[in-house]
Amino acid sequence: MRSLNRFLSVLSQANCQLNANAPVVAPMPLSTPLAAAARIVKSGALVIVFSDFDGWDDATEKYLRSITQHNELILFSVLDPMSQQLPPDLDIVVSDGVLQAQINGGFETVKRRLADFTSGRLASLFSFSQRYGVPVVPLSAAKDTLPQLLHLLGGASR
Repeated sequence: MRSLNRFLSVLSQANCQLNANAPVVAPMPLSTPLAAAARIVKSGALVIVFSDFDGWDDATEKYLRSITQHNELILFSVLDPMSQQLPPDLDIVVSDGVLQAQINGGFETVKRRLADFTSGRLASLFSFSQRYGVPVVPLSAAKDTLPQLLHLLGGASR
């Protein structure tokens, strides 16, 4: 329990440091923390991964496969519902902190490319799930996390 509390405390501190004016840094590949987890996890552990699984690649699959050899693994797929069902009047400006781009969801080609991006990522995830018997649990970024987890794991909701 102490380890979980420490983890949640560190996670909370990192979350509080998020800032729209922070300098832009290169994103960390998903395989980097998975490599660390595969290296340090002991046999018989329960490993839980919360991710949108953006950046899924061969290395990601290799490390997850390594973890499943002697451990239980649960993958929580965090999705923004807008990525699956774009509003017809979507017109947004996105930025990485340096560059900006306007996305107009009214164009069918834009909708198709965004949908293909999401479905391709999910296809890799579900293919891995089927091959290795790893459960994938869906979480929505549009809802509070705790009630979703309680519901999905059979607990009482608040």
